[in-house]
Amino acid sequence: MKPVVFKRLLAAALALAGVWLLLLRQPGVWPGADGWLLGALAVALALWARQRCMAVAGHVHGPACTLPTDFLPSPRLRWRALPRLLGVFAWQSLLGALDVTRRVCTPRMPLQPGLLELPLHLPDEGQQVLLALLVSLMPGTLAARLEDGRLTLHALDTRLPIESEVRRLEALVAALYASAPAPATAPEPPPQP
Repeated sequence: MKPVVFKRLLAAALALAGVWLLLLRQPGVWPGADGWLLGALAVALALWARQRCMAVAGHVHGPACTLPTDFLPSPRLRWRALPRLLGVFAWQSLLGALDVTRRVCTPRMPLQPGLLELPLHLPDEGQQVLLALLVSLMPGTLAARLEDGRLTLHALDTRLPIESEVRRLEALVAALYASAPAPATAPEPPPQP
């Protein structure tokens, strides 16, 4: 084994062991023998999986192990769109947190919880999942279901302009992935007699 590969493997093992210790350790108490044994097994399994994945991707054994181009999705990201998405998300999160705090602290609590179902216009399921995650992180909303391009949201107050916020985030996600959202299709008119 090359020294560089060994150093990377050792660094990964130490990082994984540190995470395991943080997850397992209770204040003032160190894990018992069974915790150390299970941790060693988990770290060994994670390192094996890491090395196997890297070998399959061709990063360890060279280009002979590369995958076909259609095996892994390779979205074309516009990295210049990321700061705007993060900025809008942070601003909307701040405004949402202040609004939820105001509503909860008001004695009469002006809430009208309910479910909203929105058709999504993003063409790819991965983009739809990202949008659902972003919406769930916003105060006052939670993605309850994503199925067949339809997002069901639980909202603390259904009177708020939630759909416009979702559409704004949807456009930013589409800009990040360099894909235009699919246009909303109008219902077909009923046939004339």
